[in-house]
This record gives sequence, structure tokens and C-alpha cells, in this order.
Amino acid sequence: MELTQMVGQVGFPIAVALWLLIRLDKKLESFERAAAALAARLEAHSNRCLECREYHRRQTERNERNERNERSA
Repeated sequence: MELTQMVGQVGFPIAVALWLLIRLDKKLESFERAAAALAARLEAHSNRCLECREYHRRQTERNERNERNERSA
């Protein structure tokens, strides 16, 4: 159905509402893809942060052990 026919049959407000819904649906799909990509990147970053924290915790423990051993020797 053409836009002019739709306006004539169902009225201008309904035609505009349908047009906006169609546009909004496309934008929502794009937003969903972007949100999913962002979530994946945040998850990957979070995993890297956890690995870094664990590495630094082990390093700190190792340094503290070495300091204690040097003091006791």
C-alpha cells in the first residue's frame, strides 16, 4: 500500500505512527547489535582485569615471601 493511499484510508496520524514504528524497529535492531557487541567487549575486558589482579596478587605474595626470607636469613 502506498503512503498516499494509506493516508487517505486510515488517516494521517495512523500513517505517521506506522512509519515511526517501522523506523524505530530498524533502530532497535541496530541498538541490540551494538549492545551485544559492547557486552562482549566488557566481558573480555573484565576477564583481562581478573587475570591482571590475580597476577599482581601472586607477585605481591612472592615479593612479601622474599622479603620475609631475606629478613630471617
